[in-house]
Amino acid sequence: MIIDLRGNSGGALGEAVALTGLFIEKGPVVQVKDTVGKLQINRDPDPEIVYTGPLAVLVDGYSASASEIFAGAMQDYRRGIIIGEPTFGKGTVQHLLDLNRYTKTDSDIGQLKATVAQFFRIAGDSTQHRGVIPDIQWPQINAEPYGERVLENALPWQKIAAVEFARYEETRVDAQILSHLNELHTARIAADPEFQHFRENEELNLAIRQRTDISLHQATRTSERKTRDRQKLIVENRMRRALGRAPAASSEALEREQEEKSSAAEANAANPDATEADLFLRESARIVADFLDATGGAMPITHKSSPQ
Repeated sequence: MIIDLRGNSGGALGEAVALTGLFIEKGPVVQVKDTVGKLQINRDPDPEIVYTGPLAVLVDGYSASASEIFAGAMQDYRRGIIIGEPTFGKGTVQHLLDLNRYTKTDSDIGQLKATVAQFFRIAGDSTQHRGVIPDIQWPQINAEPYGERVLENALPWQKIAAVEFARYEETRVDAQILSHLNELHTARIAADPEFQHFRENEELNLAIRQRTDISLHQATRTSERKTRDRQKLIVENRMRRALGRAPAASSEALEREQEEKSSAAEANAANPDATEADLFLRESARIVADFLDATGGAMPITHKSSPQ
């Protein structure tokens, strides 16, 4: 099973705990520390495991808050493989204070957002600032910082004492297996024309984002646009030839194809079965297949390991 949490900005803490409980036996899921240092441990109270087989969680830089709690718990328990990019790093809890409660005026003076607590994983690490670091990471083209860590006055990463919990040794999600999976993954994407296409496109886009000046001369802007379009056409056709596909005839033809593909994706948004799996989801499935090959399918969870 692959749980895709890319772009998932989080939600209710109780839902993160309940979701975690579908894959573990009764135990701690997340620690919450308030501003005076009081610690609360949120636990899964249900000893039933709904799914006992191999598991992967797919995350990116926009997986935040409750998504990070779930991914962090799966990693700490060694219940599944975390794949993707370091997550957003939103490990704090906020309350909204309605300022209208403290005034007699009829005008709306707004709300004040106050940070009142911080999340910590059961192993003691905060999800704040640093996020969850995947076991298997995508190649990072864009080294620009993102997430909570780029915000002014963001709370730093912290660590507290771990709570007692039992890792699932029978899942075989250990350092040796993960190293093997990383080797296979790295070799595969290095030879994959679609990953090469992604990298080259990201490099072109990064060059545009890093520009600090724009010409006001129309002829210059038009020339730069045509140059970028030619570069994108070259990158696209290099991939198509490597995959045995017919190349695009022109930049204009490529743009029309992309618009049609985007329209088709929007039309199929409500029907996931009709939407083609993206590059990263397909590679995640290959990583899981590698895991099954390396472990012989791994043992299903039947009991807890001894506490760490």
